[in-house]
Amino acid sequence: MKELKIKSIVLIIIINITLTSCNSTSISQINISTPIPKTSDYPKFSTVRSIIVGFLLVLITILIILGNGLVCVTIIFEKHLQTPTNYFVFSLAMADASLGILVLPFSIISTLSVKPWFLGNVFCNIWISLDVMLCTTSILTLFAISLDRWFAVTRPFIYLRLINHKRVFLFCTGFWIISIMFAFVPIFAGWNTEDGFVQNTREIDISNNVCIFEKNKVFVLIVSILTYFIPLAVMFALTMKVFKVTREQTKKIKKLEKMITNVTKTREAESIELKPLQIKRSKKNILSLSLRNIFKKNKLSQSNEHKATITLGSVVIAFLICWIPYFTVFTMRPFVSFNINYHLEEFFLWLGYANSSLNPFLYGFYNSQFRAGFANVLIHRWRKRN
Repeated sequence: MKELKIKSIVLIIIINITLTSCNSTSISQINISTPIPKTSDYPKFSTVRSIIVGFLLVLITILIILGNGLVCVTIIFEKHLQTPTNYFVFSLAMADASLGILVLPFSIISTLSVKPWFLGNVFCNIWISLDVMLCTTSILTLFAISLDRWFAVTRPFIYLRLINHKRVFLFCTGFWIISIMFAFVPIFAGWNTEDGFVQNTREIDISNNVCIFEKNKVFVLIVSILTYFIPLAVMFALTMKVFKVTREQTKKIKKLEKMITNVTKTREAESIELKPLQIKRSKKNILSLSLRNIFKKNKLSQSNEHKATITLGSVVIAFLICWIPYFTVFTMRPFVSFNINYHLEEFFLWLGYANSSLNPFLYGFYNSQFRAGFANVLIHRWRKRN
């Protein structure tokens, strides 16, 4: 009996030790694979700085919403702006305006608040997915605008035959669907985390009211390469090609202008000297006038293409400057062990967001048609309503 009791006690002790060991191992694995930051890990601003930073972030958000909203309204009401290219512009403005309405208000709260996330883990993941989705849509649409300009300038006849409103609408719809799948599926399937769990849904996440965007190496590589570096490289190459072709076409137009001017002067001189033959010469003068009219139309069309190219170039350069700091840190972080100041990282992120506020100003500055459309919507239509 004593031996039986001793064996039972030993067995119970072994079981307890085993269970304790398993529990401690599982907890340590969770802590190692998915470190959960607490609110105290994120340094917040002082009261004065919070007011200043909050004012700037709210200002950026308002500019994004109003500016891109104005672009959308202008394209809807101004029929002459409803071109295939401007359908892409409309899609880009919709994505940027949606970013300002659906994402940035909560980003401001997250940046400035000293309290833990209070809107729940499900909404947190929806908010992060919307952020990824809308930024991806913007990048893909910018890529499409670059490709559109390249076709229009280098392959004008193919462009006129293939590109129409219906096809552009289908392209834009496809970009939105791809962005939704690219953003929501990985995050809600847990493909972006180290342990395969859906981010912000573990018990420790919920108890700490955490809302973080987790990123493993594979997810970072796929996102950064497919949605930033490859589109950016192609956009830059296409834009440089468009600039080169536009410059060559401008030189050819100037040469043609000189030739037509010289021919016109010669015809006028002959007309004055040979008065008996003035009737015969008038036919040649009519031909000269026709050439000049055709040239003026081509020159105007070329001027519009040149302005569109300059606008595209400025948009691509602004995109490059605003987003490259954030994506550099985003890509390097899982592979290189370095510490970056939290406020600096937030600045890089908001610098990327601020890019969405620049495009409406670039359209208005470089494109006279958009400038006139803005004025018509803001002034004339307002007067009609009043």
